[in-house]
Amino acid sequence: MKYMKFGYRKTMFYAVLWMLFLPFFQCKEYSKKSSNDTVQLILDWNKMLLNLVQTSEGYRPPVSGRMYCYMGLSLWECNRFFNKDLIELSTLFPDFKLPVDSVPLRIVRDAVINANYERMVHHFFPHAIMSMHKSYQSFYESNRVNLLSKYSKWDIDQSEDLGFKIADAIFEFSKLDKIGHQSFAFNFDQNYTPRVGDGQWVSLDSMPALLPHWGQAKWFLLPPDSIKLVPPIEFSNERSSEFFSQALEVFTISRPLTSERRWIAEFWSDDFHGITFCAVSRWISILIQYTEQNPNTVEVLVETLFRMGLALNDATVFVWSKKYIYNVERPDTYIRRNVNKNWEPLHHTPNFPSYPSGHATFGAAAGEVLKAIFGNKIQFTDRSHETKKEFNGTPRKFTTIDAMVNENALSRLYLGVHYRMDCEEGLNVGKIIGKKAVELSLLKNQVKN
Repeated sequence: MKYMKFGYRKTMFYAVLWMLFLPFFQCKEYSKKSSNDTVQLILDWNKMLLNLVQTSEGYRPPVSGRMYCYMGLSLWECNRFFNKDLIELSTLFPDFKLPVDSVPLRIVRDAVINANYERMVHHFFPHAIMSMHKSYQSFYESNRVNLLSKYSKWDIDQSEDLGFKIADAIFEFSKLDKIGHQSFAFNFDQNYTPRVGDGQWVSLDSMPALLPHWGQAKWFLLPPDSIKLVPPIEFSNERSSEFFSQALEVFTISRPLTSERRWIAEFWSDDFHGITFCAVSRWISILIQYTEQNPNTVEVLVETLFRMGLALNDATVFVWSKKYIYNVERPDTYIRRNVNKNWEPLHHTPNFPSYPSGHATFGAAAGEVLKAIFGNKIQFTDRSHETKKEFNGTPRKFTTIDAMVNENALSRLYLGVHYRMDCEEGLNVGKIIGKKAVELSLLKNQVKN
């Protein structure tokens, strides 16, 4: 009998011990559970970002590229707690400090990510219009309620605390960029005076130049001066010159502009703040759609957003640096002076110099990341603007990423706001930036000590 009692007590002892330590053994299960839900959560938050960019003052391409970069960094830092093979951000960027000494063993990835996005949006869109503020707050709360139905309040609170701390640390890191910090409020420098002279860009309306000092903003992959940019064609008003030929091509294409080219020009424009998001955001929209059409893992989505964010940020810094160094005038002023005084582009010309093309650079940089992760050959329909009535946003189909990238670049020629040289060199340097983002080692066993 005493052996039976001892056996019973021993069994009860191990049962209680198992119940006490079960939560810690389950931590890995928590990290991997509902990966499809996690992917959708990330996609939905990025859809929210598209709407915020469209409706928030000051979020034009450079500011947006920077924002997506820090969003990608923050998401990466959240996700690395669930994958021990991923490097810490501080390994890549020593200035980044995460004030987290220890992490609870029971953390819920969706709760970490949901809280992180909410806090990041709060930091980067403090001026969001009231309806968007309510929208993202409501989205965060609905996700929280859903998670509370699956996990304990303690689990969710601890997980959210980690997400909030990461977001706050990323925002503090972003403040080190004195040019970029809160740049949505300082798009235009009233004291900036463009150079004057033949072939020099000047503003044609009352608004000053857009972000003339952005070339000094923070870069992550490589300094702008390390990329060799072919200088623009030598300026000339002579009809026999190569520069004149570049402008004449823009004029000739517009007389008349075919319906196909008009469709392409409007489809890729993304120039109208309040009606669409910006040209940088377009590639986030494409990634969202492609992922929904071709489901993938959380790890793949996080990596893509991380690399693409870095590429888009550095593309904006590089392009804006060179735009104001070369200060090439836009086709509209050149054509009216030398070809036809009544000529107008299809839509309004952006308020900054021409060379090189931002659209082309952004697309090529993002395209290199997409190709590296998904391959060049795809079956994809871009529906970014299919509901728009203000212009032709009819969806377009693509079978390669290169086709999208090249069409996006040429759309600026068709629109009448860029020369061919702007588009071609934008593609060249964008590819260099994108490939640099692809080469970045993100696994611990890939990083050399």
